Amino acid sequence: MIEMLMTKKDVAKHFGKSEKTIERWVSKGSLPPPLKLKGNDKNVFWTLEAIEKWITSDYTKQVDRLLKHGTV
Repeated sequence: MIEMLMTKKDVAKHFGKSEKTIERWVSKGSLPPPLKLKGNDKNVFWTLEAIEKWITSDYTKQVDRLLKHGTV
């Protein structure tokens, strides 16, 4: 099975956010941590499967609900 990898830029584009926002989400633990190439912390990737699981998680649904009500 071939895993599709997404760069930080890809993830930001997918969510319509900036790369800086993606970095903040990772640092807050809101987004799963990326995979890193050995010896190079600048090149980070997520599997499409990890992003899809995060999107459909109960945590994400709860955050969406709070955002709609203006409590976050």
